[in-house]
Amino acid sequence: MVGEAGVGKSRLFRDFNAVSRRGCMVLETFSVSHGKSFAYLPLIELVKNYFRIQNQDDERQRHEKVAGRMLILGRTIDDVLPSMLYLSELGSAFQR
Repeated sequence: MVGEAGVGKSRLFRDFNAVSRRGCMVLETFSVSHGKSFAYLPLIELVKNYFRIQNQDDERQRHEKVAGRMLILGRTIDDVLPSMLYLSELGSAFQR
């Protein structure tokens, strides 16, 4: 979301977040100035948080966490698994 300071961007997101939590899972992430050079950094952080991936997890542990959670979600999203694994690997590259 883009807009001039003071137009209510933060308020809109805060209100949306409060309403969305009623019966839905809400995933949050943020962007920081030092991450501007890599546009996917907020998405990577979101994936890491959702799958509970820790910085010290090795490749096998990351794959188990992602695949296990994806199985719980159901077979209809199997085509998304490779992308989620890729993003979890990208996230580990930033921690080295």
